[in-house]
Amino acid sequence: MSLSVQERDRIDLLVTKLTEGALTRSESRELGALVRERPEVCRYYLDTMLLSVQMRDYVQGTALDVAEPAGPESVAFGSRRIRPRQHSLVRPPAPSGWGWWITGVAAAVLIGLGILLNQRLVQVRLGVGPGQLCVVSVQGAAVLLRNGARMPVALHDALWTGDTVSTEDGAGLAVAYADGTRLELGSGSVLCFERTQAAAAKHVSVLQGMLAARVSRQPQEYPMRVDTTHAELTIAGTQLTVFTGAEQTRVGVTEGTVRLLNRFSRERAVLTAGSFCVVDRLTRHAAGRVRRGRGRRAAGRRDKGLVALYTFLHTDGAQVSDVSGAGAPLHLWIEARDAVEWLPGGGLRVVSPTLIRSRRPAEKIGRACMASNELTIEAWLRTWDPSQGGPARIVCLGPGYPTPDAMLGAQAVGTSVLGEGGTCFNARLKTTDPDTDKMPEVLSVPGSVTTRLTHVVFTRDAAGRVRLVVDGVDRLWCFANHDAATTLRVRTDTRVKAGGFSNWRANSLFYLANELDRGFRSWVGEYYLVAVYSRALSIDEIKANFEAGLHARASERAAVDD
Repeated sequence: MSLSVQERDRIDLLVTKLTEGALTRSESRELGALVRERPEVCRYYLDTMLLSVQMRDYVQGTALDVAEPAGPESVAFGSRRIRPRQHSLVRPPAPSGWGWWITGVAAAVLIGLGILLNQRLVQVRLGVGPGQLCVVSVQGAAVLLRNGARMPVALHDALWTGDTVSTEDGAGLAVAYADGTRLELGSGSVLCFERTQAAAAKHVSVLQGMLAARVSRQPQEYPMRVDTTHAELTIAGTQLTVFTGAEQTRVGVTEGTVRLLNRFSRERAVLTAGSFCVVDRLTRHAAGRVRRGRGRRAAGRRDKGLVALYTFLHTDGAQVSDVSGAGAPLHLWIEARDAVEWLPGGGLRVVSPTLIRSRRPAEKIGRACMASNELTIEAWLRTWDPSQGGPARIVCLGPGYPTPDAMLGAQAVGTSVLGEGGTCFNARLKTTDPDTDKMPEVLSVPGSVTTRLTHVVFTRDAAGRVRLVVDGVDRLWCFANHDAATTLRVRTDTRVKAGGFSNWRANSLFYLANELDRGFRSWVGEYYLVAVYSRALSIDEIKANFEAGLHARASERAAVDD
């Protein structure tokens, strides 16, 4: 097969840039693939190189030599007869058989050396070496601690072993090694780049918070190491997420394999794609806490009865995608794009009042729950202002104020209520029970809403039993009603919310962070996961979702519908 004029021009350009050391990584891969996969390109490349050598000799041949007796092509120069060197611009005959095989291998070797040289030039140009890092993304405030001095982190800063970086609440940071390994640090996290004996070795310690890593294939003798208070991770090349705090470390693996060592029991475990592990001081056997995924979802998360799921793994745009795979996707849209920020590694920060809502009725949620008379609302979230009231709307379904079909929010409770004060999670549910007209609500223990990352779940089964579970523990405190004067009236004698859902509106909207009237009931904070089920999860299922952690989001199937 012959090459077109455009293909020849492209190869000439790539070869020229290769010899000048200006070939980019993508162009290096392009040239290498062409030579390996298309013999005609290899032949043309070799002929081009041979021709360029001949042209160079021809240009250098303008230096004249003393000639022997004049011939027909000789010219007079003073008292001597001289002639230029003879050069043939005719391409040599193409080799065949084993000759092509040898020349092809030689060409591949030359191009490989050129690619390696070009990568090294890229490293020098960026100011980073094989073991160094470069800051590739900064959102919010991040601080660098180097040799006892504190300084702000800026885009394109070079980081060195011995450096420690931290992100403030609501901030995020991404760094990259020269080999393409990328580390993303979540909000309120601290990461230390440990010193290593070998320049090619990578060793980091997650002191607190969240780290998402995509690790390129590492040399066998120098696997990457990630340490936390509770575990040591050895990584040859994979994608994983690490959450660590004072009590435990959670590791989830999306791709590849990770070797884990429990730093207290010294037990070992191997985590493969779709598995996770929780390690704490009381864990005797690391392998005993390894969970593996089933099908397309990550380990631990329950999907029976799931009707809507939002994992907030986008990094831009005004759409929050429903990735549940149940029926037609119910995507949500952010009304004020400048009121939110997408977080590195996943998450949506609402920094000022806005409304995030579906553009069409949430029929698949309404009809499924009306048929079962059961409901579960689940959320992973965090706020920097736990005193929000109203109640502040976190997750809502229905026509809006004053009586949504279902709502999960946050409510500040004064000390006059049972002598306790603080901010509670608040759930409202419209049923056929006559008390619905009094805005009945379920409250968690005061002080449940904090600035920490929190997992909260509200459930109601067909018998009317309700739960309000915070971080795997049932924290339901009381029922409450508002009388005609909107005074909070507490009832502690029941855990039952009577009635059914037949009075729901199947064409209601689903929305987050505000009321439909965009009033004073907005909520500010960070969303990491929101899920709705048409059944009541058991306490064991809720604990399983809590133990799965946020890293379980990574293996959820991305929705493709717009």
